[in-house]
Amino acid sequence: MREISLWCLVMGLMACGDNRVLPRDADASQDDASGASSLVVTTLDGSAVGPIMFDLTAVGGTSTLMFQLSNSGTASTAPLGFEVAGPSDGEYTIDYQLTTCTVLAPSESCTFAVVFSPIAVGERVATLAIANGASALHLVLTGPAGAADLSASQPAPLAAVEVGIGAVTTVVVSNDGLVEAPIDSIVVTGSGFSLGETTCGSSLPANSTCNVNVVVTPSGLGELDGSVVVMSAGIPQTAAVTAHAVHKITVVKAGTGTGTINMGPPTITCGSTCEVFVDKSLILTEVSDSGTTWGGWSLPETAGCGASVACFVPASNDPITVVATFVPTGSTKLKIQYTAGGTGTVLIQNNGTTTRCDGPCTTSIIPGPVTLTGSATATISGYTGDCTSGGSQCSFTAGPGISDVTVNVSGDPKAAWGWLTGPGTEVYSATFDSAGALIVATTTDLLKLSATGDLVWSRPIAANGLAGGLAETIHVLTSTSVLELDSTGSIVWSAPWDGGAACHQRMFSNCIAVAADGTIATNEGSKVGWWSPTGTASWTRPGALNGIGFDANNNVVAPWSFGVTLSALRYAPDGSSLSPLMDLSPYTMHASLATDAAGNVYTYSSANRHAYLGQSEVATFLGVDRPGGVAGGGAHMFDLAYWTDTAWWLTWTVPTFGGSITGTTQPIITNMAMSSSGRTAAVGHFNNVTYQGGWVQVYEP
Repeated sequence: MREISLWCLVMGLMACGDNRVLPRDADASQDDASGASSLVVTTLDGSAVGPIMFDLTAVGGTSTLMFQLSNSGTASTAPLGFEVAGPSDGEYTIDYQLTTCTVLAPSESCTFAVVFSPIAVGERVATLAIANGASALHLVLTGPAGAADLSASQPAPLAAVEVGIGAVTTVVVSNDGLVEAPIDSIVVTGSGFSLGETTCGSSLPANSTCNVNVVVTPSGLGELDGSVVVMSAGIPQTAAVTAHAVHKITVVKAGTGTGTINMGPPTITCGSTCEVFVDKSLILTEVSDSGTTWGGWSLPETAGCGASVACFVPASNDPITVVATFVPTGSTKLKIQYTAGGTGTVLIQNNGTTTRCDGPCTTSIIPGPVTLTGSATATISGYTGDCTSGGSQCSFTAGPGISDVTVNVSGDPKAAWGWLTGPGTEVYSATFDSAGALIVATTTDLLKLSATGDLVWSRPIAANGLAGGLAETIHVLTSTSVLELDSTGSIVWSAPWDGGAACHQRMFSNCIAVAADGTIATNEGSKVGWWSPTGTASWTRPGALNGIGFDANNNVVAPWSFGVTLSALRYAPDGSSLSPLMDLSPYTMHASLATDAAGNVYTYSSANRHAYLGQSEVATFLGVDRPGGVAGGGAHMFDLAYWTDTAWWLTWTVPTFGGSITGTTQPIITNMAMSSSGRTAAVGHFNNVTYQGGWVQVYEP
C-alpha cells in the first residue's frame, strides 16, 4: 500500500481519506440539514475505502474506479454533489454516466465513478468532496502517472552489400518507460530499403524491446541512405539505416602456366582465384613468371581485353568474372567440337589441373596425358579424332601441335541438356521455378540455369534444400535460415530455422516445399514446420525422416517409418493430424518423399525402390530395383524412373549420364526435381578415378 500523500497534511484534515462526514468549516455541524443521515463509501464488494488510490496510468490515458455510496443514517440525505479540489484537480473527474447518486433514503446505496486522466508523470494528488447539505465527505485521490519512453536504435552501417544479392539489417525498438507504448505504424524509407520481418506488434510493453528487419536490395553502386520510422501516439521515432552497395569482380587464373594478377587502385595481388567487392572500376595487370607465356584475358560479361597486359574492368551493377590465362612456353592447343548439332560441357584434366569447356572450344594444354569427361544435350556415344572412346570419358596423350577431338552425341529423345559443376563440388538439391529455370545448390553456391542450360546467375549461398515458389520466387533452406529469393537471386525475406544439418544432404533430401497458395513446409527429420508466405512460423509437429510435400488439398505430407515399411504423416493447414498414408514401399535406411504439381506423392528409399501414390489414401507400389553394379565393381548405376498421373505402369526409364563410366563410384543421384511442364532434373556427383565433382542432367517428359 502506498503512503498517504502530503496533500492530506496540507489540507489539515482530521482523518484524511476517512469515510466519515467531516465539516466543511470549523463552525459547521457534522449533521446535515436533513437530519441524521450519514454517508459511507465502500468498494462495490463492500470493502472499506480509505484514500482512493489508482494504479499506474499512462500520461494521456485514463483509469476508472467504481465505488458504492451508502446512507447508514436514519434520515434521507440532501441532494448529493461531487467536487474535486487540490493540486491535480483537473486530472480527476466524475463520470456522471456511470454515477447514480442523487438523494439516498436510509439504508439506500448508489454508485459513483472516478476517472483519472493524468497529464504529467509522477504522483498526482487531489481531494474529492461529496456534499450532503451542510456537510461533506472528503476522500483523498492519489495515483502515479507514467509515460512510455520509445526509441529506435541505429544499426551499424552495412559496409558491402552486393547489388542484386541484398542483405538484412535490424533496428531494435526499445520502450524504457513505465507504461506500454502504442505502435501505430512502422515505415521504411529510402531507395533500396524495404520492411522485412518484425517482432513488433500494435504495442510494446514497458521495459521491453522488439526488432524491425530492414531488407537492403541495392539497384546501383555507392552509398544508400534510408530510415525506419516508428510512429507511437502520433510521435515518430526515427533510426537511420545506411549501406554501401558494391559489385563482385572474380578473377580466375586459367592455364597451366604461372603468374600473378595485380588489381588496383589500391593494389591487390591475386592468387589462383580471388574475389573483390568494389563500387568502381578496376585495372588488372598480369605479371607472367619465367617459362610462362601470357595467354590473354577473357571477360564473358564485356567485350574482353584480349592479349593486352593490362585490362580495364568497368564498374557494373552485375558480377563480373575475369579469366586470366597463363600458358607454359611450348604448350599446345586442344580443339573440342560436337556432332549432331549438340553441345555440352567437357572437363579437361591435364598436367595436374582441370579446365572446363562449355560448348565447342579451343584451349591450351601441355603435351602429355589428357582425360576428358563430358556431358551433352543427348547421350554421349563416344569421342573421335585424336581421342577415341565409346563412353562419356576419354583419355589420350597429346603431342605438339593442335589436338582435334569430336564429342559424338546420339539422339536420346529424353535428354535435354547436362552440366558439370566442376571438380571438388557436389550438387545437393535442385528445383524448377515457375518459369522453367532450374535452381541448383552446390557445395558452396546457388546456381540458376536457364531452360536451355545456360548459367543465369550464381550466388554464394550454401543451401540444403530448395523449392520453387510463386512468380519465379525461390525458397532456400540453409543450416540456419529459410530464405525467399526473387528471380534475380536477391533476398526478399529471411527467417531463422533451427534444423542445422538435419536436412541430410546427398540422400534425396527435399526438406522444404511450397504449396499452391505460397505457404511453406519444412522438415528437419524430427520436426515438421509450417510457414506463412511471408516467412512467419506458425506451427511445428513431429517428424521422423527427411522429405516434405503438399498434396492437392494443401495438406503437409512427410515420410515416416513403420517397422520395415515407409509411410507418410499428414497434417492439415491448421496443424491438425490427418490419417497417415500407410505401407508406401519397403524401407531399409535412407528415405525421402516429394510431391508433384498435381499433389501426387513420390517416395524414395535406400532399397532403390520408388513408390507412387495417387491422391487417395491407398498406396500402390510401383518401382524398380537396381542393386547391380557397373564395370569396375561395387558401384551402383541409378535409373531415372517416371510414372504418369493416369497410368500404373512405368512409361520410360533412362540411365543417368548416358551410360556407365568405369571407376569406383559412378554417378550418384542426390536429388531430383520436376517442373510444371513435366521436365525432370537429376543432380548428384561423380566419385571416380578421373573425375570427382557435381553434375546436373535434365530430361524431357
